[in-house]
Amino acid sequence: MNAKRKLKYTRDDSLTALYFHTARQMHRISGTDYSQQKVMRILNENENVTQKDLLEYLQIKAGSLSELLKKLEDKGLIQKEKNEADRRQTVIRLTEEGEKSISSYSAVKDDILFAKLNREERMQLRKLLEKMNREE
Repeated sequence: MNAKRKLKYTRDDSLTALYFHTARQMHRISGTDYSQQKVMRILNENENVTQKDLLEYLQIKAGSLSELLKKLEDKGLIQKEKNEADRRQTVIRLTEEGEKSISSYSAVKDDILFAKLNREERMQLRKLLEKMNREE
């Protein structure tokens, strides 16, 4: 008797809608969520990243970060190593599999984001986004 009710939701922000659509697709394809991908991108762009560095940058609780890192480690995407200079610190690095995942993630993300745009429109959008992101 209880028919499933469909709720209305009007998205008033096209960029946000596109972001969430892309994030859902990427999670489905890569098996990693936004937070995991963010950590992997940070590791890809920086050397000798410690858990403390990630805690300070991400502004999350230590338990949340530990859980996130454990999931990435279980998937074989990151590895933890003791810092040779300071054995009290743990350095986190992408594994070879993690590096491959980041590369394929970036390529697929662009395909999903720009699927409905032709080459010229993609270039135009990139220029506009770069302009919006420029620091004055």
